[in-house]
Amino acid sequence: MAIVDAYCKFLWVDIGRAGGNSDSGLFRCTELGRQVMDGTIKLPGPRKLKGIDRQMPHVLVGDEAFPLTNNIMRPYSGRTKRLTSRKRRFNYRLSRARRMVECLWDACCMLSLFQKSDELET
Repeated sequence: MAIVDAYCKFLWVDIGRAGGNSDSGLFRCTELGRQVMDGTIKLPGPRKLKGIDRQMPHVLVGDEAFPLTNNIMRPYSGRTKRLTSRKRRFNYRLSRARRMVECLWDACCMLSLFQKSDELET
């Protein structure tokens, strides 16, 4: 599990937990997860995004298993056919953000494997 900023920089990583557990369950077991859930997390204040005149808060992006809080964005639940086109578009864009983090995580894992194989060969 990881938190990545808009520049693909890892800000927080938690590894070494049992793989059979859900991400949301693992998240709640971490100190960061507890701070998010009880509202004591200290995220940067809201900022203006390019092309938008209002302040937007910093948030974490999760899947449907995560709870909806002031600091966690998750997709709208429900079948695609029941969602409005606006909600489907939101879910798609949120999914792209999650996939970016997952792909970055996968790339780091692959890099780690290559480095380990090089160490074994020398």
